Amino acid sequence: MDANGNGFGIQSYTAGTHCVVYEGGQAMDALCATQLPDYRIYAGTAGVTNGRKFKEIVQDMVDMYAYGQNDSGGAQGGWQYGWNTGVSDNSAAQWGCIGMMAAEDVFGCTIPAGVKDKNYIYLQATYDNIASGGVGGFGYNNRTPGFATSASGLVQLIFDKGDDSTSDSMWAPTVQRYVGWWQNDFNPSASYPNHYAAYAFAKAMRLAKPEPILTIGDNFDWFGSEGTTQGLGRILYNFQKTSGAGMAAWGSWDGYNTGAGGYLNDMFATAWCTTILTQSLFELVPVAEAGPNLVWGKNQARMLDASYSYHLDPERTIVKYEWIQDAPAEYDSEDFHYVATRRVEGRGVVYYWDLDGDQVTDITTETPAIEHTWVLPMTDGDDYLPYTVTLKITDDNQPTAQTDTDTFTALILDVKPPQSDPGGTYVAYEGVPVQLDGTGSSEWDPGDFITQYDWLLSGGTTVDKTGDASTASVFDWRFFGTGSLTIGLTVYDNGVGLPEGERLSNTEYTTVEVVPNNLPTADAGGPYTMEEGASVQLTAQGSSDPDGHPLTYTWGFDNDGDGQVDEDPVDSVDNDGDFVVDEDPAENIAGMIAPFSVNDHGVYTVRVYVWDGAMTEGGQPITVVDDALVTVTDKHPTVAFSSNPAAPYEGQVVQFTSNCTSSPDPLDTWDWDFDVAGGASTDSTATNPAHTYADNGVYTVRLTVKDDDDVTGSTLEKSITVRDTEPVPNFTFAPVTPVLVTRRRDGIDVTFTDTSTPGQDPIVSRDWTFSDGGTASGS
Repeated sequence: MDANGNGFGIQSYTAGTHCVVYEGGQAMDALCATQLPDYRIYAGTAGVTNGRKFKEIVQDMVDMYAYGQNDSGGAQGGWQYGWNTGVSDNSAAQWGCIGMMAAEDVFGCTIPAGVKDKNYIYLQATYDNIASGGVGGFGYNNRTPGFATSASGLVQLIFDKGDDSTSDSMWAPTVQRYVGWWQNDFNPSASYPNHYAAYAFAKAMRLAKPEPILTIGDNFDWFGSEGTTQGLGRILYNFQKTSGAGMAAWGSWDGYNTGAGGYLNDMFATAWCTTILTQSLFELVPVAEAGPNLVWGKNQARMLDASYSYHLDPERTIVKYEWIQDAPAEYDSEDFHYVATRRVEGRGVVYYWDLDGDQVTDITTETPAIEHTWVLPMTDGDDYLPYTVTLKITDDNQPTAQTDTDTFTALILDVKPPQSDPGGTYVAYEGVPVQLDGTGSSEWDPGDFITQYDWLLSGGTTVDKTGDASTASVFDWRFFGTGSLTIGLTVYDNGVGLPEGERLSNTEYTTVEVVPNNLPTADAGGPYTMEEGASVQLTAQGSSDPDGHPLTYTWGFDNDGDGQVDEDPVDSVDNDGDFVVDEDPAENIAGMIAPFSVNDHGVYTVRVYVWDGAMTEGGQPITVVDDALVTVTDKHPTVAFSSNPAAPYEGQVVQFTSNCTSSPDPLDTWDWDFDVAGGASTDSTATNPAHTYADNGVYTVRLTVKDDDDVTGSTLEKSITVRDTEPVPNFTFAPVTPVLVTRRRDGIDVTFTDTSTPGQDPIVSRDWTFSDGGTASGS
């Protein structure tokens, strides 16, 4: 029951009502009537309706009806007010069939297997069977035929049986019931017509296969009859209002059975009556496109091109093209009637042209276009007058071919207009800018030049690119809705040889084939690793675009480590169509390669937004994104310190100075151990402490520092040599002037006293040496 396998079913729903089955069929019918299967809508839920094509949405609506069809019991094959309710009636069941017929015939949607077969079972169960004594027709939910529900049954029969519907045994007896009902039930003297029955009957007759039903009974024209028994068209016309205002305005229709419990208000009645009266909504017609009015020069060949004509019915073909000009009597030499007949030959199409009305082919072409040259400008006094040229096209509709005409005026002058060249055929990707190039346009009159370029684009948009000569005829444009589009370029000259204020122009057309745009693939690279405070290069070079479009890159960063990427930097498009990045946050950086830096360790998300130039019709860039993780490790401080003096003496004050550095985190703690061998301890937590060593020796000094988010810290050990403090020797003696020993007398004793200054340690020994060779010890 899910033809496209996407798991979606879409319904049309009005809150507080039980009209879901009724509304969905009409919604499908309306979408298909646009003839725009590839048109995208940008509203509703993303992936369900937003960004999807009409055809895709209608397919999901078809799948919803397939899912909601009653599967068993007496209601098998039908629908009523909801899905799988176990109750069915023909009034409700017709609407899904109307919508699904349009979906299948116009958009080429797939009707899930079994839907038609089960619906046919329900029709048989509600048919007033002649074989069982009935008289034909379909009941509401039984075999009692109703005036409106019988037509509802016919509509379902067309859905179920297709080209075999009108030959089905239930068809003719049911139609014959309307022959008998007509005068009384579609009675023009009634207080109101039965709009519901009229709509269903008109649908059944016009949707009938293999051909629409134009007459019933004894050749009665059910729509157009003006006789005693009036056709439906005349009946509805007679009930159209001829006065009033507001909802009851002149030209509208009254509903019936309105008020509490009613089913049809005035607006609905007016819409249905208009639909019934507008036969072209059912018999789609050809549309002639002769082109714009023309200002041209005499004796200059001009292509009359009918190839932009088209048919609203994809099953019909334009088979004949006629270009006709009836000039005034004095210019009858300018009359022409060119007729082209379309023929299929082999794998191609050839157009056979009769240019002089002798029923003999004069030329063949591959397109419905023929060259013509005007030789006489039509004048009245000092003024030029235009010729009127008519294009008439004819289709292959049977039994009556349908035609359409379109005209343009050709003002033929003695001077020549400029030549427009819009370039192309262009291939454009939906929503992505394509460069339109009109630089091939030219002017051939001496002294004349092109002064204005008007591009005639889809949707009635005209863009005037007049300006700098280097850019006037070249610019970028986005197209929406896939398919083949016709665009034009009108160029104007500066009016050399013409009355003041007059200019000549020329319009030529080209084709733009708009194809679906495939979104790019975003690749943010990674995972990345870096140290806090450093920088890492992010690269999106793994991104790609399947259509080969150049890509624009924008990065979004999670700057605070909360796992959330900053606001989408895609903001808008400037006047030149360039990609614009939000100024806030400032950290968003454009480019395939971007630097990323943070000052705190952690895991951060970075996101790349990749854009191929595609935008929605509302002007919003369509981007794809990819995320990558950046693991930022903690950066430990760098430890360094010095001491002064570098080689102290014991007992001397040593000043230690921290030369540590840390980035990006600030230093937070210092842990000094001045003698590691003496056992791990914290001797100081000052940044630049002082310490005095009591004993000489070699000491290991350890400094551990931490930054504000460090756990283990960074450590440095250095050795410091503390030198011994030696005593300063000194002594006194008495007498100061001793007497030497001679042969005549004895000498006297001299007393030496130690007055040395001890160092950090006490003096433990004293050794005396005298120059006469004597020695002593003691103080």
